Amino acid sequence: MATKIKKAKAELEEIRLAEREIVESLIGNYRTVLKHIDEGGPAQEALTKAAAMTAEARQALEGLDEEASVGEVAARLEGRVSQAVLSLVKAQVVQAGGFGAVTRAVEGFGGFAKQYEQIEKVSAHHQWRESSYPCPCCHWRM
Repeated sequence: MATKIKKAKAELEEIRLAEREIVESLIGNYRTVLKHIDEGGPAQEALTKAAAMTAEARQALEGLDEEASVGEVAARLEGRVSQAVLSLVKAQVVQAGGFGAVTRAVEGFGGFAKQYEQIEKVSAHHQWRESSYPCPCCHWRM
């Protein structure tokens, strides 16, 4: 009986160590993602830049409605219609790049699937530990 308990405790310790490693990894990964999203991070910087670029284009187009003719738009923009459109496209590219920084951070951790897998492992183990079922590897209650 003592040998079974000793073996069960060793197995349980292995599970705890593996879980701790996953949790520490997830915390570090989450911290990195937050830094990319947080103020001063690449996603926020891109969002701010894109908003400024969009505001410039909107200001140039202010007062025109969706029924405005090409001639009216061209006259308003002094013939620089392509500049307003180009500004809007650049703003979208900048914004997409900012969100891409977050995606690249997650991909650097092995991708979304791996992150979800790690979360599920930790979640399943916590749910199991909180249950009243006996330990599946050693048949004794926690």
